[in-house]
Amino acid sequence: MLSPVFGGYTANAEFELLCGFPVTVDTVFFEGWVRKAAPCLPAHLRDRGYDTYASHPNVAAFWNRVNVYDRIGFDTYWSKKDFLLDDMNRDFLGDASLYRQMLEKLDSKLESGEPLINYIVTIFGHLDYPFNASRPKVIEASGDNKMVEDYANQIYYKSRELMVFLDELRKRDPDGLIVMFGDHLPFLGPNYGGYTEIGMLESSRGDFTDPMFRTLTRTPMIVIDGQNGPLNTGELPMYRIPELVLDLLGDKSDSILRLSRLPVEQIVRPLPGLHLLVDDEKSSVCKQKDAGNPGACAETAPLVEALDILTYDLFNGEQHGLELMEKRG
Repeated sequence: MLSPVFGGYTANAEFELLCGFPVTVDTVFFEGWVRKAAPCLPAHLRDRGYDTYASHPNVAAFWNRVNVYDRIGFDTYWSKKDFLLDDMNRDFLGDASLYRQMLEKLDSKLESGEPLINYIVTIFGHLDYPFNASRPKVIEASGDNKMVEDYANQIYYKSRELMVFLDELRKRDPDGLIVMFGDHLPFLGPNYGGYTEIGMLESSRGDFTDPMFRTLTRTPMIVIDGQNGPLNTGELPMYRIPELVLDLLGDKSDSILRLSRLPVEQIVRPLPGLHLLVDDEKSSVCKQKDAGNPGACAETAPLVEALDILTYDLFNGEQHGLELMEKRG
């Protein structure tokens, strides 16, 4: 998966995978840009009979989630106040507890077979990667970057706790569609510390090669299509995930969630001030407002600009795009 952010701004990743449009502003999109109710993935599924849940054991108002989740179609939002805080790692509830409580909250729904979407954002694994006594360190890292070692140990526990949850969830709902993803790569020190030591990135974006910009955005994604098992989706930008979900659900209806599919062969990953073109193992950087953009960049630049205009219209403007879709039928 190709994320719009690095090291933070989780809400921008959330916007993309829930609403299907890329974020190209260097700010938190939830905090000033989602001012209108819009038929994002939760609202789209709600209109088709799904119960819609969002779950995140943080303060409800953080990143303006309490307002945005409502505007994009979540009927129920379980935040920190709705969970038993019985496995705290400083300020963060452990994943094992979160997953256990999610199964308890939704067990009757899963048993009944009623359609639902449950969108979970974990918080264990957040900077600066603290532990409690039940999770002793099992991994040592060379060098003096403590965050690298702490992060590696958190991933050790997060991975195992996720596997236990998946096993239980699939027993209860063997036909469920499961999408798991990383919102962004972790911050491991100033100036891309933790990455520079092994040559993954340079200490300044100005010195990045084109492949480094691709590395900056890449996070893991796993898609399990019920009893069909895991899928090989290839590499996808995060804003294309809602369309993937609709396709796997057999939903071919017209939707704003399909409007970001661009008529080009390459994968397009917009970022603030530039966009990436990814084709198999190759990647190139296209800088916005650069008259010297060659070939493919000249073709994709106006498409990215059009997406920006449409995104502003749908979520922060007069929603002319929705009116045109309704007239089109």
